[in-house]
Amino acid sequence: NLINKKQLVIYDVKGHIAIDFIVGKEHLFLSSEELYNDEASMLFNIKHHWYDLDLSQPVFKRINSDNNLLLSNENDTLISINNNRFSYGGIDLVLLDSSYCKPIDNSSVILLSGKYEGDYIELINKNINNKFIGMSDLSYQQRSELESLTKQLDVSYYDVSKEGAWILDL
Repeated sequence: NLINKKQLVIYDVKGHIAIDFIVGKEHLFLSSEELYNDEASMLFNIKHHWYDLDLSQPVFKRINSDNNLLLSNENDTLISINNNRFSYGGIDLVLLDSSYCKPIDNSSVILLSGKYEGDYIELINKNINNKFIGMSDLSYQQRSELESLTKQLDVSYYDVSKEGAWILDL
């Protein structure tokens, strides 16, 4: 089962963004270099999951790096990363931070970073059918505002800081 496993994981690491794209024993890990090089945080928050799945060393990519990435096999595209847009297993993710300003598809999962400087009400109203995930780098004030707005507008919202890692088996 582990050899055929496809999983998307958004970890809860206080103050950081950490995303894993897992295919069998291989995986692509996105985070800051600061987190990736912090052995204690990696072991406490992430590496036990890797050990449980018997994963090999990850391919590491820095969040917000300018270069794009496309990993594919003979059958299909496994992972596509292009300027804070990620596509994996038919799931499209958009990481909103201070620099993101492109239109968002209705089927995308919106990852809300603490660096996002836009208006939450406008964002949620424009993307009412999307799923929202609050990342671990959100401040307490941002988290409270998002929780209140998403409840009020009856929008799908998952907060990794409150509910733990978001894991999607594909």
